[in-house]
Amino acid sequence: NEYKSYLRNLMEAQVPEKKKNQKKGGNHASCCNFTSCQSCRKSIEHVIESTTFHVIIIVLVVIDMIIVLVQLLVDFDVIKTKDEHQKEVVEENLHVTSIAILSVFMCEVIVKIFCIGKKFFKKWFEVLDAVVITISFILDLVLSSTDAIAAEALMIIRLWRIARIVNGTTVVIEETL
Repeated sequence: NEYKSYLRNLMEAQVPEKKKNQKKGGNHASCCNFTSCQSCRKSIEHVIESTTFHVIIIVLVVIDMIIVLVQLLVDFDVIKTKDEHQKEVVEENLHVTSIAILSVFMCEVIVKIFCIGKKFFKKWFEVLDAVVITISFILDLVLSSTDAIAAEALMIIRLWRIARIVNGTTVVIEETL
């Protein structure tokens, strides 16, 4: 009986709080979730606009550029390997590293769209960067260098990614200024 009485008192004490929140314009839980979401977006936006984040992205862009250049040099046999097997191993390692870096860039784009919303699409550098990243990512995943046509397409994509790297560097520098 004491336990039932305790629960009844507890529930009665919460009822006025619920009614007060409903008068303010809705359920308390939904207000907190919305506020938490807005707060979360602002916190993440603060992180992606930080100098440290920009430096990390620039470092990844430079690494990505080096990978693309090495891939091109290996493709054109400027960098010689002992045999075909070693060439395949080098290409595979570069490919996997490249996809990992592109994955980070994809996450960056998604997070920016989440945080900035419609404003993201008003910045043409950001949109161009997102398009190049997305195309590079999809084509890098879909195409393999075993097929001759795919190999030529990958070379074009790698050249395209150099343009993306220059564009990405421009975006990062523009954002830090």
